[in-house]
Amino acid sequence: MGDLVMPPTIISPETLLRRRQGNSYEMAILLASLLIGAGYPAMVVSGFARYEITLNDQRKFECPYLVDDDQEPPVKKEELDEWESRYVLKDDPDLTSHLQDALDERAREKQAVIDAEAAEEAKRKAEWLSQRSSDKYHNRRRHAWVVIIENAPWSIKPRTFKRSEEGKIIYDPLKAFFIEPSSGFRYETDSLLYIYVESIWNQYNYYISCQTCRAKHVRWDLSKTEDWEHLLPGEPLEMRVQKYDPDEDLDKLDDTHIEKHLDIIRSWVGNLHIGDREFEQRYPNESKTVHYKQTVHERYSPYSRKDGKTEQLTIFADNQYKEATTRWEWYKNRLDMLERLKVNFVTEDIEEKFHKGRPDSLMKYEHGSRPDVPKKMYFYALSRLDSLEYMEIHQDKIIMNFQERSDRLIYQEIQYRERDMKIEKVIEKFSRNYDVQPSKDILERRFLRTDNKIWLKFQYAENAITTSTREFIRPPPPKYGGEILFDSKLTKGYHANPNEPKPTEFELYLLLLSQMKYDETLDKVFENRLKEIDKIIEKRGKEFENPKLMFRIFDSLRNQAARVIRIKEFEDEEKRLAEVKIKDADFLGPYLVPYASRKPNYKESQDIMNNCLLDLKTHFVCLLNDLQRKYEDLTMEVKSINKFLNKFQDQFDNYECEKLIEEAKDLELNKRMVQQRLAITQETAQAKYEKVKRSLTNDERLTLKLGGTISANLTNISFLAILFTTFAQVLKVFRTFDKSEFNHKRSHKPLWHRNLEASNR
Repeated sequence: MGDLVMPPTIISPETLLRRRQGNSYEMAILLASLLIGAGYPAMVVSGFARYEITLNDQRKFECPYLVDDDQEPPVKKEELDEWESRYVLKDDPDLTSHLQDALDERAREKQAVIDAEAAEEAKRKAEWLSQRSSDKYHNRRRHAWVVIIENAPWSIKPRTFKRSEEGKIIYDPLKAFFIEPSSGFRYETDSLLYIYVESIWNQYNYYISCQTCRAKHVRWDLSKTEDWEHLLPGEPLEMRVQKYDPDEDLDKLDDTHIEKHLDIIRSWVGNLHIGDREFEQRYPNESKTVHYKQTVHERYSPYSRKDGKTEQLTIFADNQYKEATTRWEWYKNRLDMLERLKVNFVTEDIEEKFHKGRPDSLMKYEHGSRPDVPKKMYFYALSRLDSLEYMEIHQDKIIMNFQERSDRLIYQEIQYRERDMKIEKVIEKFSRNYDVQPSKDILERRFLRTDNKIWLKFQYAENAITTSTREFIRPPPPKYGGEILFDSKLTKGYHANPNEPKPTEFELYLLLLSQMKYDETLDKVFENRLKEIDKIIEKRGKEFENPKLMFRIFDSLRNQAARVIRIKEFEDEEKRLAEVKIKDADFLGPYLVPYASRKPNYKESQDIMNNCLLDLKTHFVCLLNDLQRKYEDLTMEVKSINKFLNKFQDQFDNYECEKLIEEAKDLELNKRMVQQRLAITQETAQAKYEKVKRSLTNDERLTLKLGGTISANLTNISFLAILFTTFAQVLKVFRTFDKSEFNHKRSHKPLWHRNLEASNR
């Protein structure tokens, strides 16, 4: 606001949210309302502040969003050899006296403390002098901000306390800090930006400061009347001095104990609501730019820019914001998973950082405009098949580092000629394999194609300072169909342990063959690596020129089209299910799958109909078999438990006997239910079979002439005669089941199976 007068009117917080602009009092009331709703003991402060705060001028302050340069250093060859320094001989101990050096160091430390105190005093004096700088209103600009009084009695947040030796609770003293509504930054109460506090208020009371000191010396204990004058005598209730009986319930006190000091009308301000669209917009015009000391901070709303940029931080070398040195850019919702982009205008280097999820598992990509600057690529090694972690591309070589490979390769360097891309030298390093002797476990190998040599270095043995080496001169290629001839004069080596047996010529020959075989695969590996590099660089160029954004299916602001499609699919599925419930079952559908492109002929139609009826017959026969088997098991259990009760009835007490009788009744009830289900299944099977036969006969999808239909019906009539005779015998058996039981010794098959077999015979 930056003026001496109070604002003539104050709009409501709801209106402020809608307009997106207001003075300091309106913004402080809105911020305090949101903080109070979240449970913080926030209050609005009215007082005086410096013009930097009242005008929200941040050009004299350091940017709080400066990025810590967490750039990962490239993995150099020297760093890989660092562990080898363990085997280097140590220097002779230093026996000279360091007493004078210690005295000089102590004197330097004392002088450094004195210089630091002098610098702090000079800084404090400079700040004090800056307060006396010329100002239009002599630092009497009215302003409103927010104060949070921690450990306040009316705070919803838990208060911190400690217990005394007697076990009493002693709450920590009150502690306050400021929040600036225009910027959202936190300031301590001793900040020189806030000069004087006139009054504070919240939803409970209004307090006028009786203290004549500056803002940093204000005492925030509102219960002390010598420091604060209250508009209402005892609000809030937690700050009242009146004592109550500890046995008295405060919730049941009448109006004589809890009096009302002020009756006000009900608030006409609506509830504070920030919708999804308003929350995503965040800034007026979907962007906000703040100038700090030699820094410009720009923020954008999500999806407001085509490239997905949400934040940009530019650092300048001057206070006029003309000479930019570094720029950071942050992105979200990018299809290429781009997270951050750093541009160094001095060295013209670019650093790109990505989230997980890219097909090439690229984590960071560093490149520059000059051709002599190597390109560096960092990968998520766990998501790559080759476990590549780092790759550095020069004009004449490629350096790669790997992580946790099955072949224990950790370092690979391929040197090549730039004019024809031919390999000149390959250097590889491996980790230790403890299942192999150190003298046979390769630590480093080099393929020197220009010198036609293969050089091997083996692992260090325990407590050893040297290691074995071996060098081969590549033999000439053999003639067609011939074998490589081995000459012991073409190899030489050094054995670190003379007690170990030297390798035989046959072992050296096999070692040479294995290395030559691997050397032949390096050309293909190098070719594939070059293709991968070109593909990544080309893809990054396309992604940079034509960025694409993505959104999640739960995004309510952008998935309207997807939501309409899902609703339509859901409605179609509901409609289909409703039609399925109404329509009769299509028994013929599964048998017509092979004839989707044409209509079956007469013979095929007859086979389809017979197969369908045969499957239906088999289904009912299996169902009746299962029911009969269950009926027989229940009958045997009822007989067994009745026999057991008749024999051992006198040996049980009344409770156990009644329990067994109740169990026998349950089994008898289950037996009658199964018997009734058998009868129902018989009637259902007969009706279902006739219905299916009739529908198949009249189905237009089959080619059934009159003769074919009659022959099929005759076959079905004979089957029905057998099935109905079987059902009649089953029903007859069940009606006389209590008088004559099944003969289990005669046959284990169901009765209708035996009758069906006899009829077939």
